Amino acid sequence: MKKKLYVIDLDNTLLECDSFTLIIKRHLSLYLVYIGLARKLKLISRYQFAKKATQHLENRLNEEQIHGFVKTLDRYVNNQVMDHIRSRLVPDATLLIISASPNFYVSRIDLIKHSQKMGSFFKNSYFYHLYGDVKYDYITQKYPQNLYDYYYAITDSLAETAILNHFTNSYIVCKNQIVLYGQTHK
Repeated sequence: MKKKLYVIDLDNTLLECDSFTLIIKRHLSLYLVYIGLARKLKLISRYQFAKKATQHLENRLNEEQIHGFVKTLDRYVNNQVMDHIRSRLVPDATLLIISASPNFYVSRIDLIKHSQKMGSFFKNSYFYHLYGDVKYDYITQKYPQNLYDYYYAITDSLAETAILNHFTNSYIVCKNQIVLYGQTHK
C-alpha cells in the first residue's frame, strides 16, 4: 500500500511570513542590499538572487545565529493552516515541509513533529532553487508516485500549479483563507 504524502509549503503558508526575506533583513549587509537592488531593477533573475543571497548567508552565519533565527520562526506559525493540516492528517502519512528558502535553516525547522524538511540547496556547485516546477520535480524524484499517494498539498503560490494539479486534495492560502484549489482554478 502506498504511503500518503502531504506537501506543505513553508513561506506564507505554514508561516505567516516569507522566512527568506526575514533572514535577509535580520542579517542585512551591503552585499545583500546590492544584489537586492540588482534584482529590483531586473538586472539579475529570481534564481540568481536566491543563489547569491543563500551562498552569502550560509557562509556568513554561524550555528548560533541560524539556531536563533529558526527559533524566532515559531512566532510566525499560521495556526489556521496548522489546524487545517492536523484535521486532515491520516496515520502513517509522510509529511514534507518544502520551501524555496535555503535548506541550511529550513532543514532545522521543527514546526510539525516527524516531518521531513527541504529547502533550496547546493549540490556539486549547482543551486537547486525549489521554486515552481523545480519544487515539483524534486518531489517526484524523492517521493515517486509508484510508492506514494499524492494526497494533500497546501501552498500560497500559483507558481506551484504542478504540485496543486497532481495532488488529490490541493489547497491554496489566499488572503487568510484556505481554498480548495479545484474550486478556483480547474
